[in-house]
Amino acid sequence: MPKIVYIFTNPAMPDLVKIGVTSRNDETDAIDAVKQRLADLSQPTGVPYPFECHFAGEVPDQVNVEKLMHQIFAEYRINPKREFFRLAPEKAVLALRLAQAKDVTPAHQLNLDSAEVQAVDAEQARRGKTQLKALGILPGAELTLTRDSSIKCKVVEGNKVEYDGKILSTSAAALEALKKVAGFTATSVSGSDYWMFNDKTIWDIRMEKEQEKFDELE
Repeated sequence: MPKIVYIFTNPAMPDLVKIGVTSRNDETDAIDAVKQRLADLSQPTGVPYPFECHFAGEVPDQVNVEKLMHQIFAEYRINPKREFFRLAPEKAVLALRLAQAKDVTPAHQLNLDSAEVQAVDAEQARRGKTQLKALGILPGAELTLTRDSSIKCKVVEGNKVEYDGKILSTSAAALEALKKVAGFTATSVSGSDYWMFNDKTIWDIRMEKEQEKFDELE
């Protein structure tokens, strides 16, 4: 029976990912199985926002793949009894892709009502946009796409990047670039997850800066 290893994120836990597994029977589409798992995890009232699927891969032996991923990222696990890890979601994707997983990430995920959509949008707005200059990523710097190192863009003024002859936000540029990568189906992305500077994702760099500020307060 085909098994699926998934990488979920949640707006309420912006620095965490959940790495877990789900399965499908012969009558269940793999993408539907992922969406059902999303729904199951998002329904409890103790979860303030619904989960989102960053990546899901179908593998022949999900038990060993999941176990290996948990071992690789053991130092980032926040609780040995929970499947949550403090790391950039693309790091987990890289490990899963090395297992030759078939991409079954849903293009359209949970159907949220208007109140839930507003709540998620408000949370994302509260966090604010990532300011590249504040992270030491200055105009002229070259960024590389996590999913394909041959795809690059250049940072320009205004917290934007130049990609394919167009001036775009990092998220818009990432989405356009990812559409060129076989199997990518998402309709919206966070640029911080997909662009790398000096071999680190923008997400990683932001987390490091925030940790430095926290350490200074101690």
